[in-house]
Amino acid sequence: DIVLTDEGLGVLVDAIIIARRIFQRMKNYVIYRVSCTIQLLLFFFITVLCIHPDAYSGWDDDEELPPSFKLPVIALVIITILNDGTIISIAYDAVRPSRGPEKWRLPQVFAIASVLGGVATISSILLLVLLDSQSEGSAWSAMGLPKIENYSQLMMAVYLKISISDFLTVFAARTRSNFLSRAPGTLLFFAALVATVASTLIAVYWPSDGSEKDNEAMGAISGALAFVIWIYDIVFFLLQDALKVGFIQAINAYTGVNEDENKMDEDGEPPESIFSFIERLKGKMFGTVGRRGDSKGHFAPLDTEDDEGRLSDGGIDDRAFIQDGRGSLNANPSKVARMV
Repeated sequence: DIVLTDEGLGVLVDAIIIARRIFQRMKNYVIYRVSCTIQLLLFFFITVLCIHPDAYSGWDDDEELPPSFKLPVIALVIITILNDGTIISIAYDAVRPSRGPEKWRLPQVFAIASVLGGVATISSILLLVLLDSQSEGSAWSAMGLPKIENYSQLMMAVYLKISISDFLTVFAARTRSNFLSRAPGTLLFFAALVATVASTLIAVYWPSDGSEKDNEAMGAISGALAFVIWIYDIVFFLLQDALKVGFIQAINAYTGVNEDENKMDEDGEPPESIFSFIERLKGKMFGTVGRRGDSKGHFAPLDTEDDEGRLSDGGIDDRAFIQDGRGSLNANPSKVARMV
């Protein structure tokens, strides 16, 4: 432990806390980036080898289908552009710093990313197989779900599935417990919202309906089919998050290290949180006074200091020191600023 006894040294604690927040965001970024890459590369590798659209039955006999499944380049470009916006917003996510020094633990990072990416890959391949909705007696048709009229719409449905799955994965990648355990940052929340809405609108209002005899072009799908794909993605996202939690618990039991238990306790939500943004918005609209965080990420009531004698701007007030008989300032044992 390092005990800071001189006035103004609280800024060192702030610097360390900020650095640990940045490290948490970097780790979350790596997990998300690797999991998305696994989904895209593994999905296309398996589908190119194993999925043969020309074997699908019930399609228009005049439509020439390719021997292997693929998405147009424009679909991959759109996914990449929207995905990059979501990735950038991770730099402003709401995180809780660790009490102790951070470590990468790369095997765990890549293992968690593999679980997230593996579940997303399996769900994408399963949907592609189910979407052979023109075949008599297919599971998709038996459930009365919206039909795919042509191969162009099939590609669009898979595009939408992969896009939504990628953007939902960020909420599983940013926590080590369930995704509801910590509210996302404001920028991250709105970036994911814009990306998912944009992908859905693109899929529904694409200028072509796929009726042209061109198996390289995607075709717009119905709103009903887009809704079904959303439900499908949400169900697999919940499964993905549950498997992640179970896997991390198994890792914690094996290593004896639980990252969540080593997080610093904070009073309230960090200023980057979407909940903090809502409170500030309510305060501006209705003139209510709520809790706020400072630029350093500390949270305290508006009119009080915290129990360690720290002001909301990260400073140390006079309660952290006591005067002796000669007028010198000494550390107050009950109010000293402490860094672990």
